[in-house]
Amino acid sequence: MMGTFFANQDTPSHCTATDCLVTPGVSFQVQKLFQEHYPECSVTLSCEVGQIGFMERENASILNESLKPLCAKTVTAFRAALGSLGLTCPFYLTQNDGTLLR
Repeated sequence: MMGTFFANQDTPSHCTATDCLVTPGVSFQVQKLFQEHYPECSVTLSCEVGQIGFMERENASILNESLKPLCAKTVTAFRAALGSLGLTCPFYLTQNDGTLLR
């Protein structure tokens, strides 16, 4: 089934489940399947982003997955800029509420 799901293995994906906040194990099983069959494929689980509502979680996970390539380029550019200045210190990214991103 998963073999016919993607024409391109690099396709970003998100997983939204209606009851994932109550039973997130199913979402983690889906993520594990994706990682086993398509290790290059990035997966965002809606149980890890967004609010309580289904639509909010679905939209947040789609947006999160869509922005991952830009985020990777941005982090690479920050590292290169720090390196070009001779700085070897760590840098941290924060969310709009000031909390550190993991």
